[in-house]
Amino acid sequence: MNPEQLMEMTCKKCGKRCKRNSPAQKFCEDCSNNWHYDYNRNPEVQKRRNANWRKYRNPINHNLRAKNYQKRHPDKVKAGATARYKIKIPKGTTCFFCDNLAEERHHPDYSKPLIILFVCKKCHIKIHRRGL
Repeated sequence: MNPEQLMEMTCKKCGKRCKRNSPAQKFCEDCSNNWHYDYNRNPEVQKRRNANWRKYRNPINHNLRAKNYQKRHPDKVKAGATARYKIKIPKGTTCFFCDNLAEERHHPDYSKPLIILFVCKKCHIKIHRRGL
């Protein structure tokens, strides 16, 4: 089988021949969109989604999570508050790693709260995820 034949498929729902976007795809785009539309309009699904949303967006739960974070990471909380209070991000400052506009402060060492790097949001996420 050549690669073009692998990317063609017969929809398991309507029986039409069409191109597939991935080898795991079983339904054509129209059938897939219709299924997602019907699924998201299902009252049971909406009820479950609303219950989960309330659980995570409830202000009481949010306050509890914030207090727990403060208890677990007092050094981070103190460093962040100190830097926010004492060091403003100057207008027009560029990111330490790339040339985008700096939006956030990064602490390489939380025990030294006044030593910070001005970074953009993308680079800040990369730093904490991968250690840029």
